[in-house]
Amino acid sequence: MIGRGPIKDEKMVNFEFNMAGDLYLCGEPVRVLAIDEYKDYLSMAISGYVLVERYLNQH
Repeated sequence: MIGRGPIKDEKMVNFEFNMAGDLYLCGEPVRVLAIDEYKDYLSMAISGYVLVERYLNQH
């Protein structure tokens, strides 16, 4: 995803994700996650080639 702004796509309205340990809902920060909660949410990150390769190789 490039850029930022309000989420308008109906499919994404309730989208939750973990970014740098914070829980986001609808693109807005909700709360800080406990480390053991990280696994319960999709991870969102700004990734370079190496990080993407590592991620793909683990799945």
